[in-house]
Amino acid sequence: MYFKWLRLLSIFLGGLVLMLWVGGESINASDLTATAGQFQNGLSSTMNDSITIEKILFSNTPYSGDNEIYMMNTDGSGIQKLTNHAGRDCGPAWSPDRKKIAFYVHYDDNNWSEFVMDANGSNIIRLTNTPNVCDGDPNWSPDGKQIAFARWYPLENYRSEVWVMDADGNNQHRIGTFDGGGPDWSQDGSKIVFYSNISGIYHICVADTDGTNLQQLTNTGTENWWPSYSADGSKIAFQSNRDGNHEIYVMNADGINQVRLTNNPAEDGDPCWSPDGNRIAFSSFRDGKYEIYRMNAGDGSNQTRLTTMQIHNIQPDWGSVCVQMNKYLGQSPPDSIPKIFAPGIVSTTNGAEYACAFTPDGTEFYFTRYDEATATNNIWVTKLSYNQWTTPVFASFTQDYSYNIEPNISPDGQKLFFISERPGGTPPRIWYVDRIDTSWSAPHVIGEPLSSLGKMGPSVAANGNLYFCQLEGNNHVQIYMAKNNNGVYETPVKLGNEINSFYIAAHPFIAADENYLLFDALPNYPTSGESFLYISFKRPDDSWYPAIKLNNLINATSFQYCASISPDGKYLFFTRGDQDIYWADTKALCILGDADNSGSIDISDVIYLINYLFRGGPAPEPMIAGDSNNDNKVTVSDAVYLINYLFKDGPKPSC
Repeated sequence: MYFKWLRLLSIFLGGLVLMLWVGGESINASDLTATAGQFQNGLSSTMNDSITIEKILFSNTPYSGDNEIYMMNTDGSGIQKLTNHAGRDCGPAWSPDRKKIAFYVHYDDNNWSEFVMDANGSNIIRLTNTPNVCDGDPNWSPDGKQIAFARWYPLENYRSEVWVMDADGNNQHRIGTFDGGGPDWSQDGSKIVFYSNISGIYHICVADTDGTNLQQLTNTGTENWWPSYSADGSKIAFQSNRDGNHEIYVMNADGINQVRLTNNPAEDGDPCWSPDGNRIAFSSFRDGKYEIYRMNAGDGSNQTRLTTMQIHNIQPDWGSVCVQMNKYLGQSPPDSIPKIFAPGIVSTTNGAEYACAFTPDGTEFYFTRYDEATATNNIWVTKLSYNQWTTPVFASFTQDYSYNIEPNISPDGQKLFFISERPGGTPPRIWYVDRIDTSWSAPHVIGEPLSSLGKMGPSVAANGNLYFCQLEGNNHVQIYMAKNNNGVYETPVKLGNEINSFYIAAHPFIAADENYLLFDALPNYPTSGESFLYISFKRPDDSWYPAIKLNNLINATSFQYCASISPDGKYLFFTRGDQDIYWADTKALCILGDADNSGSIDISDVIYLINYLFRGGPAPEPMIAGDSNNDNKVTVSDAVYLINYLFKDGPKPSC
């Protein structure tokens, strides 16, 4: 057996129901309508349709002089070329909404001019075209309505000034009467920092956007260039040669507390901040040519080279882009018929996969894998990195142990529960890890009164209540709940016969608001080892309605178990006896009109209703399956409703 006693436990899965008749008990539509809506809409979900990815723009400088603009991930991967001109494209700068990039170009005349393009390199528009001047160093105002830039005068020994224009190139005007270049806006848009030789040598200065209130921030007797405001406006990074070579410094926005971050004989320059202000990207000549590096902004530690191109790489600008999120490992979504999830990636042929969970934001996927080669069960994880899913690896908290299974993540994403036999050979107990930034803490075992052995299938609600199944001897397995009382678990309570009427009821999955419970059960054990998925809804008095077996599309084989619902409520995940993870659209769980519980609506449902209504045939099980017009009763009108839908383009039965 791959899963030890796991294969004796089965599992669950759940659906949408509006009124049920189970074992002669009526359930009104008002009891379940809200739950159905929440289930379909993704209860307690924070999974987004789009994702923000940090990117670094930069320009390269080949020896031919044909500069181009590139974009890369913040670890140096995923380099994309954005421009492809015969001339020189330099100084890229993100717009605040990350939809546009400003840059300056020299390719069709003797001038350098300001341009703007879409973030993918398309729709290039020229903004300036003034004879006998060179425009460069663009930077956007925080509201995206203006662009500050430097204007040099080649005929005047390349004297430079700070100019501002509207984002469409209109209303170009100089600020102040001083020399300056490399402008950057303060967070509130009220000031512009730049380098200027107002004292005969280039220093970092700041002024109001109309050029008034000019202040010199550095005064070292050596030159200082390329200032860059942090995202919160509290710091300014800049380049200085005060120590005999060019290094990166950081100071407060008022010029005090100037701190050196780099210390290298080669030139370091072009600093820019990450959006969160924790890191700085810069260019360095320490490798015999200019390359883009990054480092921690606080102390200059962890200096890491990002580019390895056989050309100079300079002028980084750190921003982010919003893209359509690559959900569900890039798999094509299923319909009502279950299909294998991520074949070859998650579901493999050299073992068995079961019991899976997504983080609430949908960027991490955890699952259990039995490895045939090592005869071990362990939790694996794949993560969304730069919108691409990583190759699955062991989860950090499973290292050095051979039996870690059944991950379940709390609705807020702050805890991950799992089952482990650590330190080795111990019967299974419930463990958990806490979220710490983007990783997890060391594992903790849950103590009294849940410290007894033989527990499986943990699942936690939004209020912290913990559901699990427990081995009671002779392969008898039942589902329990331990109430969370201000972070302390109370003595577990065994759920009622509505759920535990089976000899084996296992692997519960509780909805975040506890309105429904999915589980698997062996209805004919020990005569038969068949395992099917069931759902039970909670009554207003916190008791449970009798469990309902899911339809035959879901329970299509003799063994289904370990089900869960995706954070957005759209998909059902479970494992079948062939030991692969399957998924299906949760719309398959809507049973209105499916009178024969086949998982589809066709003429056989009409015949089933007619036999029930007029010929003494069996009632739909559950009764709600026959209520195709959703009026809380099963009559001839439901058969007519189905005929209209199937043959006369009438409305489809809908939950």
